[in-house]
Amino acid sequence: MERKPLNELETQELHRIRAASQVGTHYDVLGVDISASKDDVEGAYHAFVRQWHPDRFFNRDAGELHAVLDENFAAVTRAFRVLRDTASRKAYDSEIRATSRVSTPVPPPPAVRESGRETPGFEVTFRRLDKEPTPEPRQAAAPRQSKAPSAVEKIRKQLHAQFIQAQRYYESGKAEFEQGHWMKAESSLYLATRYDPQNAEYKALHADASRRARNARAAQLVAQAEQAEGYGQSKEAIANYRKAIALDPPEGRAFYRLAQILRTQEDDMRAAVELYRKAILKEPRNFEFCMTLAEVYDGLGLTENARRLATIASALDRNHAGPKVLLKKLR
Repeated sequence: MERKPLNELETQELHRIRAASQVGTHYDVLGVDISASKDDVEGAYHAFVRQWHPDRFFNRDAGELHAVLDENFAAVTRAFRVLRDTASRKAYDSEIRATSRVSTPVPPPPAVRESGRETPGFEVTFRRLDKEPTPEPRQAAAPRQSKAPSAVEKIRKQLHAQFIQAQRYYESGKAEFEQGHWMKAESSLYLATRYDPQNAEYKALHADASRRARNARAAQLVAQAEQAEGYGQSKEAIANYRKAIALDPPEGRAFYRLAQILRTQEDDMRAAVELYRKAILKEPRNFEFCMTLAEVYDGLGLTENARRLATIASALDRNHAGPKVLLKKLR
């Protein structure tokens, strides 16, 4: 049965929670205001568990986001343990106030924000007092109604808040990027580009982090597949090699190892040859890849193809006897 992948909204929310745990407060992680009641905190936590507990995604194709699910669950649990206890919450509130980090919930990216009514803000107005007092007492004027901000002012404030949020995520992602934490960097930078989609600097670094994160994930899958091979678990190895290939890694190892399994254990020569070719396209100067496919071509009776690849292999390693023996045979 094919496992259902996460949809775009689920992916965005996972990234939002993860970024909140990296650059926000416990209130940001739970998505509640600093003035939230204990019942609100507990409600937010239980709602998260019902929707995002890692066990609910066991049969889903979440890819690298399985690790994000685990991280988010740990972060939300930590936040809940602090905020549900009156003494620990009081100490935590004092700490974030001391560092000027009084929190408001981190909103979802603009593209997925739910529509709803906004509470209008208010401006403080002052009434000028006359310099000269009047001889006669005057009746107190009725209090003036505060003027709600205009639509333009509300939009301006909203955009400013989004730009500030984008900068926070960008700075966090940049720091992770510089430390080589590609997956974490990709998560924060993704949110930076959602809040400020026109920022070329954010998009460029996000693209770089995404590429590096994808390659790192592919390397992890190849390592897991090779370990499975070592234990004789060919089905698990095949599944992990296929996942690695789907990420289009720059190296040819996943293609080559999967081809070896399909040729020697699954008797699927057609698929194996195609994978050998892709492995060589990724690494055209890899002696092992070229020599193996030359021998496969020879076994299939494709003499010209075998001779061509054996010649390439001989040039790559002039001291190796294998290409010389094969070329002599093919004369």
